[in-house]
Amino acid sequence: MRLTSHAMSWIALILLAIPWSAEALQKEVVAIGGAEITVSREVLKNGLTVLIMENHTAPTIGFCTAFKVGSVDEWDGVSGVSHILEHMLFKGTESIGTIDWEEERFLQARIEEVRLQIQAEQSVRFHRDEEKIAKLTEEWMQLREAAKELANGREFGTILTENGARGLNAFTSYDATAYIVSLPANRLELWTILESDRYTKPVLREFYTEVENVREERRRSVEDSPGALLYERLTAAAFDAHRYGVEIIGWDSEIRTINRSEVEDYYRRYYAPNQMIIAISGDVDPEKTVAMIDAYFGDYKRQPPPHPVQTEEPEQLGEKRLEVEYDAEPRILMAWHKPTVGHPDNAALTVARNILDNGLSSRFERNIVNKGIAASISASVDNPGERYPNLFTVSAAVQSPHTVADVERAILFEMDRLKTEPVTAAELEKAKTQIETAYVRSFGSNMRSAINIAYEEAVLGNWKRRPEEILACREVTAEDVQRVAKTYFTKKTRTVGYTVKPEKEELESAMGGTR
Repeated sequence: MRLTSHAMSWIALILLAIPWSAEALQKEVVAIGGAEITVSREVLKNGLTVLIMENHTAPTIGFCTAFKVGSVDEWDGVSGVSHILEHMLFKGTESIGTIDWEEERFLQARIEEVRLQIQAEQSVRFHRDEEKIAKLTEEWMQLREAAKELANGREFGTILTENGARGLNAFTSYDATAYIVSLPANRLELWTILESDRYTKPVLREFYTEVENVREERRRSVEDSPGALLYERLTAAAFDAHRYGVEIIGWDSEIRTINRSEVEDYYRRYYAPNQMIIAISGDVDPEKTVAMIDAYFGDYKRQPPPHPVQTEEPEQLGEKRLEVEYDAEPRILMAWHKPTVGHPDNAALTVARNILDNGLSSRFERNIVNKGIAASISASVDNPGERYPNLFTVSAAVQSPHTVADVERAILFEMDRLKTEPVTAAELEKAKTQIETAYVRSFGSNMRSAINIAYEEAVLGNWKRRPEEILACREVTAEDVQRVAKTYFTKKTRTVGYTVKPEKEELESAMGGTR
């Protein structure tokens, strides 16, 4: 085991003799697509849910720790906080990533104190004391540099990497946040030690540096991407009230002004064991693994359940249209409001999506891309998330010399065909087979298996709801597809967005006038 000297001495102090005993675990089995998926479940006394899939084909383990919190749980003023926390939980703990924790803790507290003073002064609308702000800012920067000298924000990742980790990463969605890694099977206890310390004693070190990195990520991934920018603005238009209308990464003005105290408060609300799922897939003994997790996570304190999202999106009362100016080839994005997983119509909408867009023989590919109207096209049945009613979306890149209007007409023609013509038996059967096959194939690695069951447990309440929804697709008829198309693909519930190049006159003006 190769570790940094500081971390090695710390881990040596806390290695325990684990009592390898646990009550019989609950076994959950789903048969689908010719495969059988078996998951062992245990819920610890503090509410932490443990899901385990045995796979002894190789001495490796895939880990996924998921929390039932995503950007949909945020509020005005702190958009992007879930994503910021995703970054921060790689920065170490009170024991990992620091040279002198007591001194660093003092500096961190002072950094935040000065930051709040700066924000208070900046909030003054009239007669703001700019000299005071400048002095505080100078002190703040000096404190950050001093704290930086005591920190090694990469030590957590270094320990794992030097012990054979692969795919160390995390992701934030609208509905959940997850942390993933793959390790050799003989590093199970090391992962358990590090992961428990990570969530019970996190240190949001180098916080404001990381916020600056997140702002740069937003510029790169959203503002400099015509497709992502169009998606952000369309969902903001499609949702009048619900938080699905705010992009995961958040608004730049809120990222810029968020402080560490707000993020720590958010962490206390949502990052508790009763909000947490640990999924493990690989070469493990389920009973021994649960006993080990209980030994290291058992003292992680349960918190009161956070206040649930209660905002319901009001009925859309007419088509919404928007354009986004961007100097790139035009794109179009169309969205229709629809129900989510668990609603009786969602399976039929999933089948409809696969008939329109899944493979070279799909309707969109044959009738729009192959005819040169669009360069590419895709459809989704679950944007932006799945915890709440969502959107059926169609996105396309226009193929010159065609226009956005040409692509929109072609898309609407195919959507209307679903209403007026029953889909063929061959299309129906192919779509159902594709849906089941894709799900089974998504368990192709230990990492992917762990992600699947952890994420579905966090978002849908139980990982089995996904395969149950997919099995419900078997019962969908041509009449069902026609019915849901008529019900949901209407002008009234539609939002249409597209990019347009800036007017020539505006470009010339930006360059200093005509030549």
